[in-house]
Amino acid sequence: MSRISPGTLLVGVIAIVAGLVGAYLARENMKPDPVPVPVAEVVPPVLESLVPITSLDLKSGRKIAFADIEIQRLTREQMIDRGINKAYMQDSSQIIGRVLRKDLTVGTTFSPQDFYPEGTGPNIADHLQPGMRAITVPVDLDSAVAGFASPGTWVDVVFRSEAIRAADSDEHPSVAITMLERVKVLAVEEETTEGIRVTGRAGAARSSAVTLQVDPEGVAALRLVEGRGSLALSLRNPEDDSLSASVKPVSMTQLLNLPTKAKHEMQVFRGNRMSRVGFESETEGETMLTRLADFQDNRAEALSVESSQQQAAVNGNQD
Repeated sequence: MSRISPGTLLVGVIAIVAGLVGAYLARENMKPDPVPVPVAEVVPPVLESLVPITSLDLKSGRKIAFADIEIQRLTREQMIDRGINKAYMQDSSQIIGRVLRKDLTVGTTFSPQDFYPEGTGPNIADHLQPGMRAITVPVDLDSAVAGFASPGTWVDVVFRSEAIRAADSDEHPSVAITMLERVKVLAVEEETTEGIRVTGRAGAARSSAVTLQVDPEGVAALRLVEGRGSLALSLRNPEDDSLSASVKPVSMTQLLNLPTKAKHEMQVFRGNRMSRVGFESETEGETMLTRLADFQDNRAEALSVESSQQQAAVNGNQD
């Protein structure tokens, strides 16, 4: 068997490599042209800002709560359309709990200038009407309409005197009377924000200091009864401007129709000597039904007279 020379082997290897290269080139030439891939247009992201705005109309002196704020996502164009072109507070945690210095309408942003300095609020004197005064009186929380007599509400002030029993003076029963009508509550304790209900804390004293807006005569009356009984507040409608023509004191004796004791004194002459003898007698008090009937009769009579006068005036105008 003849041997393959190295030269023949080298030529064979070169031929094989050349065939492989030719096959690869032929395959590449037979491939179709690649389809160009469309390049998507890059759209810049829309920048939005979180803007806290008012969810309703807010009055001056209001302490901001979570429900008073609405967070909206607004673009720069939307902010310009709404007229938001000034610096505003972005962090709602810096807004909640602050007290407004001025009124804000719904959809308004918050700025530091809209609030009183942190930890402070409006001065009570700023809420006083001309000619009125502010006086603070102690009122039991349960007697303050169970805490519903909050700053900004209107109340009547009821005074209940303590019974006086002394051996050297006449006995005076406990009496209740409406002292003042249509009085505005300015503050309860240190709370001056209108609409904020003040309730007692567990274990705390039940009495509360209530600041009222009254006229100078009302100040003198409240000072006069200080320490002689207790005060209570009767809540009333803020639109009710009516005042009672006459508010009479009411005692337990009148309410329960108890007999009253009338004191008498009699002079007794024995010879040249005179002595005084005192004694008491019980008299029946009029019943509540009798007083109510008398009131209704008097009211009906007054209305009848008023109607007659109006009719006479109409007839006179026709003549």
